[in-house]
Amino acid sequence: TDAQRKAAADAARTAADARKAYAEAAKAATAPVTDAPATLSRSSAAARCDGPACRATTGGTAGSTGTAASCSAAANGCLVTSDASALAERDSGLTRGEAERPLPGSSGSAEASSQVLCPEAGCRGEVRGSSVATGEHSSSTATGSARCDGTTACLARIAASASRAASAADAKADERFALTSASVVASCDNGTATGCATATSSRTTGTGGPGVSGTSTATCAAAGSCYAATGGVAMKGSVETTAECAGTGCRAHTDGTARVVLPGGTGTATSRTDCTAGAAGACAGSSRVGATENGTQASATCAGATGSTCRYSYSSTSDAHSRTRGNVADAHARCGASGGAGTGWCATGAAAQTIREAAVAMAACEGSAGSGCSHP
Repeated sequence: TDAQRKAAADAARTAADARKAYAEAAKAATAPVTDAPATLSRSSAAARCDGPACRATTGGTAGSTGTAASCSAAANGCLVTSDASALAERDSGLTRGEAERPLPGSSGSAEASSQVLCPEAGCRGEVRGSSVATGEHSSSTATGSARCDGTTACLARIAASASRAASAADAKADERFALTSASVVASCDNGTATGCATATSSRTTGTGGPGVSGTSTATCAAAGSCYAATGGVAMKGSVETTAECAGTGCRAHTDGTARVVLPGGTGTATSRTDCTAGAAGACAGSSRVGATENGTQASATCAGATGSTCRYSYSSTSDAHSRTRGNVADAHARCGASGGAGTGWCATGAAAQTIREAAVAMAACEGSAGSGCSHP
């Protein structure tokens, strides 16, 4: 019959496709593997319930990063899904130059996402997520949520991620570093012009040794969507923190302080940024401070979309004093600036030494335009 002939033709095509897929798989199996990660894993889950007042829940976890979704149906059920993945590399993933090989060390990342679909009013659902990245001298966290409150049909999503990179365990003290970041993005669509409630937050802390530290935070609580992310890079005598956010009224903040004992005196550095987004806006900021026996440095960057309020400031000061009998040496250097959206940096150093026969003082300062260098 025609139906039998058609079924036979379909079966022949299926068999041909299978033979082709097998040949391609066999060829791929004999090819050498290049640039493969140390480990890579993925998983996913979905749950659906049908009928009044039924419930469904899913969750996905990769290391310290995870999300979950749950729903309680009205008359016609509801749906939730979750995914998670983790990646680890055999090197730090960082280079000193564009053409150079990655620095020795380790790196990895984790991602998780969940969503809930409520098809009608009366159905309630929620998604939640969090992420954590921890390094030797830097740590980052993030959390978030979105909620379908039952007033209308609703779709809510959340995604959380974290990453870390570190130098090799046998790296020299002045070559060791740690990098961490964490972020969460949440969205909620209930068919209205604004959307439904979402909230996200992130925080990073880092230290570059005694007297050198920095923090960053990002927060958002708005209808429709929110995004918050922070990160940090820490190494001997230096720390940099970053913050980003998106969503009406979201806030991004970074700061850093550094203090060091100089020959005959002290050096200090500070940096701070603050940004508040306008309607459906976004903000970003970064602070960097450093302190070594040669002096201190600071930089700050603040940027925001139209309607945002941005503010940055940074400063560096080095002072030294020495006295031997009647010989006195003093050295002072300072710099810094503040403003709205913008960027700047500066560095200072000072030293003073006296003996019976002589007195020597040195002060140095350099920085970007407008940093107000002074070393009288």
